[in-house]
This record gives sequence, structure tokens and C-alpha cells, in this order.
Amino acid sequence: MRPVPTLILALFALVCFLAARAGTVYPDVVERWFTERAGFYIALGLTRLTSVVPFSIAEWVVILFFAVPLYWFLRGMVQVLLRRRRFRNALGCFVTRLIMLVAAAVGVFYVTWGFNYSRTGFIARQGWESFDRLPEPETAALEELRTFSAQLVEETNRAFLDAMGVEDPGSPSMPPEGWAALDASLEVAYRDVCRELGLHPSFGHSRARAKPVYFARAMSYTLISGVYAPYTGEANYNPLVPPCHLAHTIAHEKAHQRGITSEDEANFFGFLACIRSRSAYARYSGWLMAQQQILGLLNRVDPDTARMLAEKRLPGIKRDLQDAAAFYNRFAGRVSRVQHRINDAYLKVNRVKGGAASYGMSARLILAYHRWEASRKTGVLSPASGEPAPVTP
Repeated sequence: MRPVPTLILALFALVCFLAARAGTVYPDVVERWFTERAGFYIALGLTRLTSVVPFSIAEWVVILFFAVPLYWFLRGMVQVLLRRRRFRNALGCFVTRLIMLVAAAVGVFYVTWGFNYSRTGFIARQGWESFDRLPEPETAALEELRTFSAQLVEETNRAFLDAMGVEDPGSPSMPPEGWAALDASLEVAYRDVCRELGLHPSFGHSRARAKPVYFARAMSYTLISGVYAPYTGEANYNPLVPPCHLAHTIAHEKAHQRGITSEDEANFFGFLACIRSRSAYARYSGWLMAQQQILGLLNRVDPDTARMLAEKRLPGIKRDLQDAAAFYNRFAGRVSRVQHRINDAYLKVNRVKGGAASYGMSARLILAYHRWEASRKTGVLSPASGEPAPVTP
């Protein structure tokens, strides 16, 4: 057994974990020295190194992470059965190595990306009005939600027509330009989003292209559409995911590449990158994501209007949504439920509000952005806001 290296790695992981907790008290320090500097260069260096390989390195790192301990255990048990070592000694060596592996993984996770969890939420950083509850019936806020929902349906229909040229192509839609061109358009869009929101230039810096995973079918049973790998700097996606959702998924993972940790913020930035993209199909996917989230909110307070607006979707969009629902229903089951619980626990350990439920909380960010954008253009009081909107010179 190796007590000294084990102790060093365990202390390293503990220090990183405690530093991340302390960072929540000093989020400006984390923002300035990690997100915009050290973390940015580390992530950029990793993504530059791994981009030369066309397949996902992260996928094989995960496999090795589980395969190596299994090999250690089986080898130890074989040696015990052959009476080459005692069971206690074999078990002690296995546990020691496992602790070293987990400790190293935890420490590297925080150093490469995890400290970003200590950042202040984006709404607070921008000083936007937050939406923490549903609007009351027959109020200006509810009317604003209805109007915005109708706008999203119109924008989604328009983008679909721009991308496909017809109201219903007769089969699930696909990006006409291909995924590589769509990916490149998202990188340009992220630079535009960076300028629009006045973010640090590091956010708009180009990253590597997102990579499809090889074991896509196995990934489908977890209902995971994409994942960012801090250890390799790679944005990974499941190529089997319905295309209408996949474009936004790629944009979502590219947000994680830029230090965005919470799922609601990654959804939100993915939405912004999509609708600012030169790819009509990316715009369609982004508007569709926002439409589904906002119509979901409207359905909770005004289901009749929500159903009426949903009926205004083009036939091709309805087909895409039906195909997407069939895909998720086909793979949903025990594996996806277990994965959901694990992901929920992971997010809560890293202080993500709502845990796995944060994926659906991006609606409040989309609404906050909508109101900010409207006030920036008009310089007038928003109908449901309690404070004057800032006037843009």
C-alpha cells in the first residue's frame, strides 16, 4: 500500500473542494482569476490538444476510469485464489488505489473547470430582473407572457421555413448545411453574444468543434443528449438525439466549454448562440427550445392559450416534436432514472440550485433576457416590472 501518495492526493482533493466552497464567498475573485484567466487558459489548452483527434477522448477516459479499478480488483482476487497474497492485503491495496484515483479525479476536476461553480448566477451578475414565480391571472405580467409565447411560435416557424424551405419536408428535419458548418456558425454566434452582453472577451474566444460519441446507443438509455468533459476540454454530443434538439444541445455543451456550469445558464447561452447563428437550422433549434420552455410556463397558468399557440406550429415542427417524444419514450427506463438521481446529486453537491431540475429553469433566464432586450431597445418601463427600465443612450 502507498499511504503517503494516497494522503497527498486526498488532501489535494479536499483542498480543492474547500477552496471551491470558499469561492462562493468571494465570487468576484473566482470570476477574475479563474474563469477569465487560469481556468480559461487551462480549458483552452486542453481543447486545443484534444481537437487534433477526430473522436471523443473523454468517452474512453470514462471507460478507463471504471475499467482500471475493475482490473485491479480482479487481479487481486486471482492472486488471493492462487495464494500469492492475503485477502486483507489485496483488499487494502485495492481500496488505497481507488482512493488515489478518485482523489486525483476530484482535484483535477476543480482545477480544470469545477471552480466555476463558485461564480455568482448570471442574472445577478448582469443585474437583470429575476422571475421566481408564475404571473397571477389577468395581470400585465401574464399578458406579457402570452405575447412573448406567440412571438416564439412565430420565430420558430420563420426559422424552420428559412432552413427547410417548406412547411413540412415529409420526414424529420436536418440541417441542410451539415453539422460541421452549423458548429462553426455557433462559434461565430458566441462572439456576437459576448459583445451583445458585454462579457469578458475570453467568453467569445473560439473553442474546438463538438464531437459525437461512439457509444451513442448506450448513452441514449441515460437520456443524456450531451456532456462536457473538463478533463479533456471536449464538448460531446449524442448523434442519435433528434436533430431539432441536437443543434441546441451542441450549443449548450459549447457554453460549458466557456466556463458555464449550471444547466439553466448553459441552456440559456445555447439558446442565444442558436438564435444569433447564421445557420437557419440552428436558429430553429434555439427558438424551438425557448418556445417549449415558455409555452410550458404559460400552460401552467393559461392552458387554453398555450394549446392554441401550439396548434400554430408548422406541420414539419409538429412532426419533429412527435419524433423527439417517441425517441425519449423509447429509451426512458430504469437506467435513465438512475442517471437522473446521480446527476441530481452531483449538481446539488456543487451547489446548483434545484439540482437536475435546473435544466428546466432556463425559462426564467430567457424571460429576463427578453425583458432586458425590450427595455434596451425602447428605454421604457416594462409592463410587469416594478422598476424603470434602463435607458440606452
